[in-house]
Amino acid sequence: MRRAQYPTGSRGFTLVELLVALFIALFLLAGLVSILQGTSHTSANQIALARLQNNERIAMTLMTDVIQQAGYYPNVQTSSLEIAFPTAPALPAAPAPAFTQPGQFIAGKSGATSYGDSITVRYQTEPSGTVLNCLGQSTDTPSKAHEYTFSVNASGQLACSVDGNSPVPLVGNVQNIQVLYGIDAVATSAYSSSSVNAYVPASQMTAVNWTNVRSVKIVLAFANPLAGQPGQSTAPITFTRIVGVMARNGVNVVVTET
Repeated sequence: MRRAQYPTGSRGFTLVELLVALFIALFLLAGLVSILQGTSHTSANQIALARLQNNERIAMTLMTDVIQQAGYYPNVQTSSLEIAFPTAPALPAAPAPAFTQPGQFIAGKSGATSYGDSITVRYQTEPSGTVLNCLGQSTDTPSKAHEYTFSVNASGQLACSVDGNSPVPLVGNVQNIQVLYGIDAVATSAYSSSSVNAYVPASQMTAVNWTNVRSVKIVLAFANPLAGQPGQSTAPITFTRIVGVMARNGVNVVVTET
C-alpha cells in the first residue's frame, strides 16, 4: 500500500494562534452582548415612559370627563340647581365630604388620605345613556343626583367611588393628588357672576366659595419609572390640568346678579 503524501510544511494551528482567535471571538461576542443589553435597557425605558404617559392620559381624561359634568341636570326647563342637588351628608366612602348647601354640586377634602386630596362631584344622568360615570358606566338612575369621588388609595392607585360604594382602582403608580378650586376669592353671594381670580385648596374654602367654583385644578404626581438610573431624580413626575365646570361655564349656568 502506498502511503499518502502531504505537502512539505503543512501543519495545524498553534496553541497561541487558537488563544488569539478565541480572545478575538470573545471580544466580538462581548461587544454584541453589550449592544443587546443597551438595546434592551433602552427599550425597557421607553416602555416604562409610555406606560407613564398612558396612565397620565387615562387619569386626566377620566377626571376631566367627570369634573366638567359637575352640576349637570337634564331637565333645565323645569328644575334648578337647588332642586336637582339638595343638601346631602357624607356618603360611606371615607374621603367623601358632605354637601351642606342646596345646589352645591362639588366638594372636596384636603389631605383626605395620606396620598393627598379627594374631590367629589354631583351630576345627574339621563335616559339616553350618554352621560357616563367615573367607571365608564351609564347605569346610574336618571334624573337623580349621584356622587363621584376621586382619591388615591394606599396602593398608590387613583380610585373612584360611586355613591359611596367601595372605591374602584383606575390607574396605578400615583403618589399624590392635589386639588385646587377656581373661585372669585372676594365674592360674597352664592352663584355670583364673577370670574376666577384664585385657586384655593378645600381646607380654605367657605360656604360661598363652594357655590362659586368655576374650574378645578388637578395636580397628579406619578412615580418616576426611571428613578435610580444615572441622571434621574427620585422625585415624582407631576401633571397638571385645569378643568372648567359645566354648571358655571356651559349648560345649566346659574348666575345670581348682585
